[in-house]
Amino acid sequence: MPARNMVLIWFLSRRPLLKNSKPYTRHASLRIRTRWIWARFLTTPFSRRFWKKPSNWKITTASYSITCILRYELKTLRDSRGKLPDYCPDLKTVETIRSRCIRERRIALTDEALTICAAAGLQPVKDMLIKNETVPGKIPLRYPLAVKLVSRDASHKSDVGGVAVNIRNKKQLSETLALMKDKIQKLVNPPTIDGYLLQEMAPAGIECFVGGRRDPAFGPVIVAGLGGIFIEIFKDTSIRLAPVTSHEAAAMMKELKAYPLLQGARGKSPADSQALIDIICRTSALLAACPEITEIDLNPVIVHPEGQGASIVDARIFFQEPAGT
Repeated sequence: MPARNMVLIWFLSRRPLLKNSKPYTRHASLRIRTRWIWARFLTTPFSRRFWKKPSNWKITTASYSITCILRYELKTLRDSRGKLPDYCPDLKTVETIRSRCIRERRIALTDEALTICAAAGLQPVKDMLIKNETVPGKIPLRYPLAVKLVSRDASHKSDVGGVAVNIRNKKQLSETLALMKDKIQKLVNPPTIDGYLLQEMAPAGIECFVGGRRDPAFGPVIVAGLGGIFIEIFKDTSIRLAPVTSHEAAAMMKELKAYPLLQGARGKSPADSQALIDIICRTSALLAACPEITEIDLNPVIVHPEGQGASIVDARIFFQEPAGT
């Protein structure tokens, strides 16, 4: 066992020593606001340099001691994050869709975003794209179905009445498509109709959210939390730098207030947490491997009971605009 040293830190004030100390104290599990703290850290290179000076055997300044402890805590966290999964997204598919979007000066359509998800090893629900309201003679999908508007002008389809669910048969599907088109065309600024996406209805489960964006300061970051309509209401999310390991993805889930729901609250079956961890890892790997992707949203991700996986129902992906546009 390495030698352990004790540092007695005396605080002359109850006020935080750092102007914005909350993130640091939370990260290192310290309580800066207390008067006395016994801080213990292992003999690391920076602490060995510190102890070589005889004067430092006396009570030292709190700021330097906290700096040493924070550095050690950060190193411990980095060493315990585990090994990154060996995920290899199909970058050729991503580049093909990106080039098409840049050429046509539009965002990625819903079906294209789901295709990119599949290229990253994610599993969207089974779907089919149709270009107009005419129902094909044969649909290789099982009822009930969901219908979603595919439009370059409407990334939030529900805001323009572009979502219908629980369609039980072909007749109801035909009526739904006609009604959806009529409703959209009556809007003040009707969006362009690029088609309709038919999807099999996913089994019931817990709606979660997995997404990410490219931060100008920190680079790619991954976010996960409670999804569906609850993401903007409860704002229950956890964030990490991408890519993440399965250990970090599991830690993200445990930080959520909704984590007891995934564990099985009030006698309900626990959700398939491992499937959600895999989606978080693969999404972070996609974001890290494709610098052209500026933002990705998978919402909702329906997590089914344990052993039954998870279903990606909807996705939005935004690409970086080329220079000079």
